[in-house]
Amino acid sequence: MLFNFFNKNKHASENKTETSISNKDVVIGEKTDNSINGIEFLQKFTEQYAPYTLKNYVIKERAYDEIPQIDENHPMLRSMAHQVDLKRSQDSMIGAKIASQEIYINITNMLKDDKGVHAETLLAVLASVCGKLCVQGIMNTLDNMISKSVPDRKKLLYTIASLMQIWIVETKNGEAYIMGDKIGNEFMLCYSNAIAEQGDIQKLMPVAKKTAELVSSEDYWVTPFDELVHYSPRELADRFTGVFEITYKTYCRFPQERMLAVAFAAQKAINELVNQHVMDKEKAASIFSEYGWRTSHYWGKF
Repeated sequence: MLFNFFNKNKHASENKTETSISNKDVVIGEKTDNSINGIEFLQKFTEQYAPYTLKNYVIKERAYDEIPQIDENHPMLRSMAHQVDLKRSQDSMIGAKIASQEIYINITNMLKDDKGVHAETLLAVLASVCGKLCVQGIMNTLDNMISKSVPDRKKLLYTIASLMQIWIVETKNGEAYIMGDKIGNEFMLCYSNAIAEQGDIQKLMPVAKKTAELVSSEDYWVTPFDELVHYSPRELADRFTGVFEITYKTYCRFPQERMLAVAFAAQKAINELVNQHVMDKEKAASIFSEYGWRTSHYWGKF
């Protein structure tokens, strides 16, 4: 389905196709009876991306046979997903919370060597994955809201993204960076949950300003912790984001839940490192912001 945004006061031909941006509305595709305005679009986006953030919205609990087969090699996963669904009415974030426990256990086991788990690398991995899921969740949701048969889908994606205060910056080599308040606010949500306190945007301003000046250059991926963590945020996101796919599918029903699951896992890691006097909270927060901010603003090749 193609969502159409139009000013009802305009008299356009029924078959006319327009693409434009104004302060009030956006016209996309053909004007039809299914057309919806910008406010309705934002509502539809939220229903797909993070419905529990809507006032008075109730997440429907699915019956067992409504849950798709997650993995034929792990038949119990479907039952586990069902049990999580049954608890959503009491806690809408139950899926992300349970997923975070599994992610934390698995990532520490993956990173462990004969000396234990390297603290900076652990936080860098979780931050990089969290940022990647942040941008993936938003952009994939927008992409899925445009019919696959629509001509010039890329141009339409640019246009509807602007409704969300999202600006797609495409470089000469075809890589896309995502800028704007929406993506910044979503990462702030990750950051706040990871450090287990209300985030302050001022704490993220230095890395935001620095990376904005380095978009499309290799220096974009250079962090102050490169001597401690031997892989870039991009490399860590590429390596680890997909390894938790079964966990995401089992416990997380909506895109925002995925990134929050990893943020909650980072919160557990930070708490343990601070309590064990391995690292102070300021350094932990800095690692999370440096690695997560970069990957949350990079979408990759179109």
